[in-house]
Amino acid sequence: MPHLLRHVRLDHIALTSPDPEALAMFYGRALDMAVERRGGEFLAFGPDRKVVFKAGAAGDAAYSAYAFPDAQSLGVYRATIEDRGVETLASPSSQFGADAFAVADPDGAVIVFGARQQASRYLRQSGRLRGRLQHFVTATTAIDPVATFYRDSLGFIVSDEVRDDEGGLRSIFLRTDAEHHSRAIFLSRRTGLDHHCYEAGDWALLRDWGDRMADAQTPLHWGPGRHGPGHNLFFMVRDPDGNWIEVSAELDLMQEGAPAGVWRHEARTLNSWGQAFLRS
Repeated sequence: MPHLLRHVRLDHIALTSPDPEALAMFYGRALDMAVERRGGEFLAFGPDRKVVFKAGAAGDAAYSAYAFPDAQSLGVYRATIEDRGVETLASPSSQFGADAFAVADPDGAVIVFGARQQASRYLRQSGRLRGRLQHFVTATTAIDPVATFYRDSLGFIVSDEVRDDEGGLRSIFLRTDAEHHSRAIFLSRRTGLDHHCYEAGDWALLRDWGDRMADAQTPLHWGPGRHGPGHNLFFMVRDPDGNWIEVSAELDLMQEGAPAGVWRHEARTLNSWGQAFLRS
């Protein structure tokens, strides 16, 4: 099966909130982004990161959106997954063009695919901290059908799995391009958003992001630490709605065709440096 997602990256996400303006302003302060009102929604943006905020329930995401390098590769991908029986839906994103489309996974999570837009002021926010929007993670009470959908229907590549002592799947890390994962799914007692992540690139910038959080009076909720799958350094904070935000550095790059790894379901897999928050 050809890997049609090899040049695809997470482009933006949309979070819902009872007070989307207040949540957007928090992201502006803590995540070093400009904030604008766009009709009935708010947009926070910085270099290589965009987050849309819409009215709705706290602690949820309206969608996550992945960008193809051009309209042609997007069209080939759409035709391919439709041939596999995937239903395509109208795109809910204002950040892509008219050729964008969406799909829904077995839990109802909406994933948007569109063509990457030309470089704009969203990408040219000079003087701001580097931290590209990099991956998006959901929780599910039924991980096997969700994992199968991303792997077999959408064509994400499995980088690592976490399995319990009976062989049951507890977490799966899926990639599009060479980065270890742009999507992950965790077995949990609930279904919905788990966290999203910004990739700083190196350890020194993780320090700078920690200082940024301190200036915004946003304490670290977890970390610094090091994950097993992906081997990335990280810390996490919570936004005012309770959403986990991760800042990461030095995520593994995978060779094309690399076999999937299997990790034991234990605290050390989630954080080799110390405390871990196991979802199940």
